[in-house]
Amino acid sequence: MKILVSLIGLLVAVNAQGGFFAPGAQEPEWSLVAGSQPKDRSYEVRLYKAAKWVSTKIIGSSQRRAQSLGFQRLFAYISKSNSRGAKIAMTTPVRSEIHWNCNLIEYTVSFYIPAEFQQDPPKPSDPTVYIEERPDFVVYARQFEGFAFRPMFYEQRLELLRALERNQVQNIVLYTFETAQYNSPWDLVGRRNEVWIYNEENSPRGADRSC
Repeated sequence: MKILVSLIGLLVAVNAQGGFFAPGAQEPEWSLVAGSQPKDRSYEVRLYKAAKWVSTKIIGSSQRRAQSLGFQRLFAYISKSNSRGAKIAMTTPVRSEIHWNCNLIEYTVSFYIPAEFQQDPPKPSDPTVYIEERPDFVVYARQFEGFAFRPMFYEQRLELLRALERNQVQNIVLYTFETAQYNSPWDLVGRRNEVWIYNEENSPRGADRSC
């Protein structure tokens, strides 16, 4: 309960400051991959352009706690806890990677760095926060509405895996997936949530299964 209250408090602060819940919040640049979209429209195949993200990793925790802690660390970074004392605009989505590493689960929470700071982002003051340079990458993305909790993300991941199998997509990464959340808790309608899955050729982790 304390974790949930802390996260809601942070979200209130972001909302009050015109954060990622404000209209026009920056998103990473992406496009649909021509010739790769499924006929049943059960997911999208997207190409994301190379960009910098600010990220933090939490190991061996619950998903709720990991996402709350990760959000707090990253929110501190954009709220002047960086080498320049710069206030950085909140972007969207909040991206969370869930990676099964042998007997541990690794969570990586990330914010996209806005265009103003893309070339030379301030260094994080917190040693657990780091700048991640991602090259171009392709994801299979499935979008869904409503208030998203852990069971829903896993249910949507399963639906996406079934859709990929139906469309005979090969070499899917099973040990990692990502969630993307775009809305404030106070947005009651038009909520946008996504799950992302990689092909082994396009995964940031490659084909390494860790165990």
